[in-house]
Amino acid sequence: MKLKFIHSLRLSSLPGLLGAGAALFLTSFSAAAGISPTGGSDLDESTFAQWVAGQESPLPTGAVKNGPGSVVWGIRRRPDWKGVTFGQGREAGLRHLRIGFTKPVAVGSVLVRGGGTLSVLKPSAAYPGDLAQDSQWLTAERLLDGEISGQGLGRDDYALWVLPPGTQTRALRFSHSPEAGDREMEGWVGGVWINEQRLGNVAPQALVQSSARDDVSAKLVDLSNNRMWRAWDNGEKGALQAISSENPEIITLTWPRPVKLSALCLLWTGFGAVDVDAFGGGPQENVREAPDTSWRQVGSGRGLDPYYPMGLGSNWLPFQETVTTRALRLRIVDVTKANHPHLVNKVKNGHRVWLGEVMAIAPLEDTADLASLILPQSSEEPPPIPITFTLPEAGLVTLVIEDTKSKRVRNLVSETPFPAGENTAWWDGSDDLLRDPQAARHGVYHIPTRFVAPGTYTVRGLWRKPLKLHYEFSVYNAGKPAWRTADDTGCWLTTHTPPTSMAVVPGSRTADGKPLVFMGAFVAEGGHGLQWLHEDGA
Repeated sequence: MKLKFIHSLRLSSLPGLLGAGAALFLTSFSAAAGISPTGGSDLDESTFAQWVAGQESPLPTGAVKNGPGSVVWGIRRRPDWKGVTFGQGREAGLRHLRIGFTKPVAVGSVLVRGGGTLSVLKPSAAYPGDLAQDSQWLTAERLLDGEISGQGLGRDDYALWVLPPGTQTRALRFSHSPEAGDREMEGWVGGVWINEQRLGNVAPQALVQSSARDDVSAKLVDLSNNRMWRAWDNGEKGALQAISSENPEIITLTWPRPVKLSALCLLWTGFGAVDVDAFGGGPQENVREAPDTSWRQVGSGRGLDPYYPMGLGSNWLPFQETVTTRALRLRIVDVTKANHPHLVNKVKNGHRVWLGEVMAIAPLEDTADLASLILPQSSEEPPPIPITFTLPEAGLVTLVIEDTKSKRVRNLVSETPFPAGENTAWWDGSDDLLRDPQAARHGVYHIPTRFVAPGTYTVRGLWRKPLKLHYEFSVYNAGKPAWRTADDTGCWLTTHTPPTSMAVVPGSRTADGKPLVFMGAFVAEGGHGLQWLHEDGA
């Protein structure tokens, strides 16, 4: 390969790359009442039922010790750690689970794990509702990939379902549609937290970064439990120093536009204390490089519970006031209390923390549509940066980009064909530092874009002609002929490896008095693994 070109370029500023925003401002908001679970004291055990294969039936007594309380959170009661399985059997098709209430309950949003889709009984439908009649049920919606969605959840999925304004109902209905080839056909609900207030989760629309294992930060907002122990953590052995306020682990959420937030919801929380800061810097200030003076504490949590091994264990952190900001920072300042034998070895003597999911809670106004929480795409898309180079003839090009310290920040193109003459490759200004070559194995399929800071960058390139491959026989002897013959005069040694061992036998010990050279090959699937010849090669 030949080094053909080196370019330097200066990025003085990248408007739009770092996001636009406004200064932080605060308004009054009392979140505590809206985040307390509702309906938990009004559960109707007599209507707790499943539907499968056209038949409604009570759930098996042994499967749920506390009826609907086995899955629904209450102010003084938590669900069973096993959740609730419904619709067991090998029959294909839809199955439902009903959770009824003794009186109408105001439902604005519902936090769940698993369960498929969610709908609620319409006020006009007779209680407890016919599980097979969709016309009696009002479908909930959620935000998914920046769009309004009714897509169902799998066992590992989290969702914050949202109902229309003013919704009151006597029953919830979870509906699970098994896929062809599923090992088990039944549905499963790991936990249900009912909020009277309509709340949406905008965390997946943010760029998430963490001070530890930033390559898997996307797991923090992927709406998945990640099989519990595959969630984000700060390493198998944790941090070098014990976690404290002087040595915190930091998680940052950055949105392209300011968002209004009232709380956080932390799921599968593997730390005991956290402080939450809101960004108050200017619209062009880089969140990643902002000083501490650009942040203001808006909330905190102490004595947080991992709720191990529950299917849905949530720690709600309501802010003192609603904030409008384009970034939040979580400063983890203490490890979790190992309140279960399985956790004792997980905290690594105060060095290890983890988190299954962080939800950024945005309150919906009384008449606001869920679509109002979808952030529009930036109107100031930065132009791509041209990288120009000249080739003497057509060939394969590799380009890399380095900062002023010669640190690689981007592998732009690799072994890419370009024609002879003037060429241009385009760079969007982002780096490769968050990209994980093993992302798919870790269950991460979306790698967020992170832009480089303004500055001077060097582009280095390699160019070479394409390789021309020709199949030829052994480079050491073609044989007479090159292939194996019936009298064994053709071929020579083996087809897989060259000779790897050799021994010389003096003429005093051979039949014809001439020295022989014995050659051996390690792998001999075809041909001969051992060959001997005279000193002249004959």
